[in-house]
Amino acid sequence: MISEMLQSIVTDAGAKLLLALGLLLGGILAGKLLGFVVKKLLKAFKLKEALASINAEPAFLGIDLVELIKLFTEWYTYLYFIMAAMMVLEVPALAAFIDEIKALAVLLVEAVVVAYIGLQVAGFLRKGLKTYSKSSHLGDIVYYVAIYLTIILALTSVYPQAASLLNYLLLVLVASAGLGLSLGLGISLGLGTKELVSKVARKYVKPGR
Repeated sequence: MISEMLQSIVTDAGAKLLLALGLLLGGILAGKLLGFVVKKLLKAFKLKEALASINAEPAFLGIDLVELIKLFTEWYTYLYFIMAAMMVLEVPALAAFIDEIKALAVLLVEAVVVAYIGLQVAGFLRKGLKTYSKSSHLGDIVYYVAIYLTIILALTSVYPQAASLLNYLLLVLVASAGLGLSLGLGISLGLGTKELVSKVARKYVKPGR
C-alpha cells in the first residue's frame, strides 16, 4: 500500500516536472517567434524611417528601438510561461514573484517611453534655441531643465516618491550653489573694497603721533 502511494507520488511529481519543462521550452519558442514577428512588423511599418522623418533618434541610449521592443516582447512572453510552470510545480509564492516582475516590466516600459520622448523633446528644443536664440546658453539651460523633468516623470512611473526625492536633491544643490556664490561674492567684494575703505578712512582720521 505504502509503495503504491510512493509510486503514485513519484509519478505525479515526474509528470508535473515534465509538464513544467514543456512549458518552459514552449515559452522559449513562443518568445522567439513573437519577437521575430514583432521585428518584422516594425520593419514593415518602417518605424525607423518614420522617426527619422520627424528628426527623432531611432535608438534609446544607444540601443536600437526595434531590437529593444523585440527584446521586451520575448522576455515578457518568457515570464508568462515561467509563471505557468511555477503554478504547475505548485510553487505559488514564486509564481506570484514572477507576476510582480511582469508588472514591474510594464512600468519600466512606460518609463522608457517617457524618457525617450523627453530626450527627443529636449534635443529638439536645444537645437531650435541655439539656431534662433541670441543667447548661446539658453538652449543648454532649457535642455537640462527638460532632462530633469524627464527624469522625474520617468522615475515616477516606477517609483511614485521619486519626484519628491529629486526635488529635495535639486533644492539642496541650488541652496549649496547659492551659498557658495554668496560667500564668493562677499569675499571678493570685501577684498576689493578693502583698499578703497582704507583710503577714505585716511582722509578723515588723523594719524596718531
